[in-house]
Amino acid sequence: MVKFTANLYWVTCTLAGKARRGYLPHGVNLLTAEPKFPQVRKAVYIVVDRTGCVAYVGKVCRPIDITAVESRLVEHVEEVAKARTWAKLYAIPLKADTPDLVVEYIEGLVGERLEPYQNKRLPNVARLAATVEALVADAMV
Repeated sequence: MVKFTANLYWVTCTLAGKARRGYLPHGVNLLTAEPKFPQVRKAVYIVVDRTGCVAYVGKVCRPIDITAVESRLVEHVEEVAKARTWAKLYAIPLKADTPDLVVEYIEGLVGERLEPYQNKRLPNVARLAATVEALVADAMV
């Protein structure tokens, strides 16, 4: 299992390329009574367990929901295994105009790098690569 470090956060941010919109390196403590989630509409997020190992990598693409990360996490923690083990969430904020397919591609890149142990499947980067390259040739990644 991969231990998540500050250096790995910066590495994963570079995977987002020009689609990234800032940094949130401190993460969100999910064990507090009222976690403070980032206000972003699109992001790739990394969840670590209580031992600091990468448990899950996911994405949110909700252009009209500024609380997209929090909304998605609430859906996740309905699963008992996730609610019991998740301790901290790190987000890589993405520009609101990032195409959903690019967000999915970045999620796959981050997942390949971090090898989360609770993901059932991650986007297939090899399958998405040609499509994403054509899609963003002029602008983003």
